Amino acid sequence: MKATNTICLMTLLALPAYGQSRCLGEPKLSVAEEAKVSAAVIVGEAVVEKDLFENPEAPGAVTARLYRVGVEETLRGRVPGTIDVRSENTPARFVMNRSERYVLFLQPDAKAYAVDACGSSGPLKERRKIVEELRGMKRM
Repeated sequence: MKATNTICLMTLLALPAYGQSRCLGEPKLSVAEEAKVSAAVIVGEAVVEKDLFENPEAPGAVTARLYRVGVEETLRGRVPGTIDVRSENTPARFVMNRSERYVLFLQPDAKAYAVDACGSSGPLKERRKIVEELRGMKRM
């Protein structure tokens, strides 16, 4: 029985665990505060996703996922028309679905951008009020 439990646990740990991220409570910063500290804020669509295997000690383990995002609108900052967003394979990962549109508060991360899963970023269909708020701030 103990060996079976160990095998089940090892199997679960080896799987790329890409579910929803885990956040406790509300975002720490207001939309205005998060926009101010972000390198850029965009509306974009995830068009490509790629699993990354970067740990030589665990060659089959997904260490991160890289998303290629087509930028539809820049609400703050400057970014090219297509960007890469890296999401580490941790409980704090930011999961995106291909062909879905997102509002993304971007932070530079080496060769890509990162998104705080506990911030204001998320699917556009759930964040339309945030986009309107940011557009209003742009006019000021």
